[in-house]
Amino acid sequence: PAGVSLVDARSVPFDRLATTSSAVRGYPNPARDRVSIRFRGGTADGSPGRVRVVIFDLTGHRICQLFDGVLPSGEQALEWACRSDAGSSVAPGVYNVIVDSPSGRSVTQLAIVP
Repeated sequence: PAGVSLVDARSVPFDRLATTSSAVRGYPNPARDRVSIRFRGGTADGSPGRVRVVIFDLTGHRICQLFDGVLPSGEQALEWACRSDAGSSVAPGVYNVIVDSPSGRSVTQLAIVP
């Protein structure tokens, strides 16, 4: 989709990410127009695995499918330009980021500010 790119996970310092018990994290959070989302890809045994990353608003409407495909095992990062699947800027508010992978589902929230 428009405004999404896979980036080198090492380019976003892990210690600058929001502390959360979730296996998915966003930085910066809150964000204005761009956010990096880090998560683990692949399977527990180290082989590649299918990963889906989707953003929903708090009413449950899908805003953007950031990724749906196979990724290698290990730390991964996506950069989201805070745009919907249709390419329009998202409204300020709180959004759920859901990552489905072979190891399970992880969820975190992102705040988008004006």
